[in-house]
Amino acid sequence: MNKIILLISGFVVSTVIFAQNSQMISLGAGYSNQSFYSFTNGEVANVDNTNWDIAFSVSGMGSAVRINGGYGMELFTYPNGDLNDWSTLDTSGMSSWTSQINSDESWSLGAFDQNADENEAFDLGWGIYSMITHYITGDSLHVLKWADGSAKKFQLIQLASGTYSFRFADIDGANEVQSSVVKSDFSGKNFAYYSITNDEVIDREPLSESWDLVFTKYVTELYPGMNYGVTGALSNVGYSVAKAEGVPVADADYTEETFEEAINTIGYDWKSFNMDTYLYDIEEDLSYFVRKDATGEIWKINFTGFSGSSTGDIEFDTEVVSSLGIDGLSSSNTFTLYPNPSKQRVVNLIYEISSDELLGKGAVLDMNGLVVYDFSLENGGLRNKTLNLEHLASGAYIVCYNYGTKILRQKLILN
Repeated sequence: MNKIILLISGFVVSTVIFAQNSQMISLGAGYSNQSFYSFTNGEVANVDNTNWDIAFSVSGMGSAVRINGGYGMELFTYPNGDLNDWSTLDTSGMSSWTSQINSDESWSLGAFDQNADENEAFDLGWGIYSMITHYITGDSLHVLKWADGSAKKFQLIQLASGTYSFRFADIDGANEVQSSVVKSDFSGKNFAYYSITNDEVIDREPLSESWDLVFTKYVTELYPGMNYGVTGALSNVGYSVAKAEGVPVADADYTEETFEEAINTIGYDWKSFNMDTYLYDIEEDLSYFVRKDATGEIWKINFTGFSGSSTGDIEFDTEVVSSLGIDGLSSSNTFTLYPNPSKQRVVNLIYEISSDELLGKGAVLDMNGLVVYDFSLENGGLRNKTLNLEHLASGAYIVCYNYGTKILRQKLILN
């Protein structure tokens, strides 16, 4: 193997230490609010979380439809008939029906999506996807039940050309309403919201790019058949989280942990109710690392206090994580690794360089400066280069591209 001597002036590996920030957000009495939080900018929005009933995914290909289950709403797929039975639907035997809840592992699986037939590739739960029209047409009836015992029948009619159409009525057919939600009205957001009570489309969510975590009340399945409302933190679309459990917070190292895509990796169980003190205890030696997958930015969070339903106050410490920083990284070229950290050892190098820079040489270096993999870049412009690093051991590496007097470099972690 060749060894590259790293010049102090051009290629410096250094330890970067960031200050810890103590934070507090409040969800209000009874956890009535929802807090959208950014590690960079703090709380982005604190909004009423009780004024909506249905949430519709507004991403390009999204079709998830969620319910506001944290406050007692239940959803049932009508078991005694099909679309033809809208006028005769009744709730006899409803106490024995199985309710559907939102997934707390993925934003793309709402309560309405849970009833899909596993043997039907285009059954999305509430409707069937057409390969010809690219529409989703509803194929089932539902009953929504609120915590006070009131109920409505509900039908998702269609998702066509970016518009959800639906109808709802009292169980006996009275007070029928037909309405719609248009995805394009909520560009850059994850969901559009609707209040059945007020027959109102609600714009209540900040832009997706502006927040990292949402602190909220939601429903989880504590054990089979037992759904329960809990309060905690869920991660945004495009984020992964690693849990460092049983390790003193000060000693936790994200390179020793596995990043998971489940949005409830932080979740609710960083706290527990103490029956002796009637207060909440915070789990010791527990912290989380939150990674924005598109950029590789990583933050650390650990909880320090939870007041319960009287105020809904949540206290925590955060810090930017960078165990190794690279000085002198060029900002004039795109040079990004994804995924990073990587567990599968197949890494995408996203780069954008000019054609006259293609004569350079690329290399992966270990932390002793040894070249453990080399590569070339074949085309100019914005491109993707796949690096197969299956032969490398877990640890930290530097991926660099040297052309003339310039060098592009990124740190890479292999788990």
